[in-house]
Amino acid sequence: MKMRDVAKYSGVSVATVSRVLKGESNVTQKTKEKVLKAVEELNYVPNTLARNLSKMQSKMIVVVIPNLSNAVFSSIYRGIQEVLKIEGYQVILVETYNGVDPSVIELIRNRTVEGAILLSAVMSEEEFNKKLKDLPIVLATDHMSENISTAPSVSIDNHLAAEKAVNYLANLGHKRIAYFGGVPDVLGARRRLNGYKNGLIQNGLEIDESLIFNGNWSLESGYQLANQLLLQKQLPTAIFAASDNMAIGAMKALKEHGFKIPEDMSIIGFDDIEVAKYVTPSLTTVEQPTIEIGNNAAKLLLTIIEDQPLEQMHVVLNSNLVIRHSCKKVNESL
Repeated sequence: MKMRDVAKYSGVSVATVSRVLKGESNVTQKTKEKVLKAVEELNYVPNTLARNLSKMQSKMIVVVIPNLSNAVFSSIYRGIQEVLKIEGYQVILVETYNGVDPSVIELIRNRTVEGAILLSAVMSEEEFNKKLKDLPIVLATDHMSENISTAPSVSIDNHLAAEKAVNYLANLGHKRIAYFGGVPDVLGARRRLNGYKNGLIQNGLEIDESLIFNGNWSLESGYQLANQLLLQKQLPTAIFAASDNMAIGAMKALKEHGFKIPEDMSIIGFDDIEVAKYVTPSLTTVEQPTIEIGNNAAKLLLTIIEDQPLEQMHVVLNSNLVIRHSCKKVNESL
């Protein structure tokens, strides 16, 4: 909800709405009542203006991060900090594994902080609209559902990124490609899975549901999924893991069972975390521009706080395939 929405609803200019909210005297009583009625009926909460009037401008932002040990989230956080520090903002960092803590919502509603950046869209669109709609919040991740337009977001095209990975493996001659995915009720995870499936279809390959495994992005998850995969009679020649952590965990399990990578099994990850270039063999992966995601999320939030119009509600950044040494052509050595 913006000041211009109040102006449109009450049939006056944005400048008039601003004068009313500032308490200026050069507005007729009738106009003032009309504007205040619109504010009440629209449940409009001014951002910068209200905080300046009450001298409650905190210059503080809350960042909600699911897991500090996850290198992807940590890198996005660094990108957020780069922008906010220059603008003089302090950051309250909240780690949570189960959505957005009610205390975070109260921080925003009570104007203790200027706004929030969420690094995971774990709640449903319905829940978001009920709890957080019209609050100064940005998602530094894919949004909650295919149709959501409520919260501004910054992400990559997860569907296209997964297609790139599958196309690369298919071009190397792989016809049976296993998929290790993330939590399926998160939109980004679903988009990566759909990109994997679409990549198979584009290359004339069969979608084999027995080769699709759901994990939770972690090292342990990749390790366990690889052990499950190795129980199958007919193994794939490649694995596409939807996070580098799962790819690295899978590599450990494969090596423990005597598999050589990439001679016996090719593997490709997703994210391009720092350690991906240091494992043996170095991991081919889809790069997420995490610092850039953080930068853009912070800039979006500052635009909202300043009550300025957004040029884009959903910023979609490019992803790149980083080719290293964990994949090979079928029946060919490196």
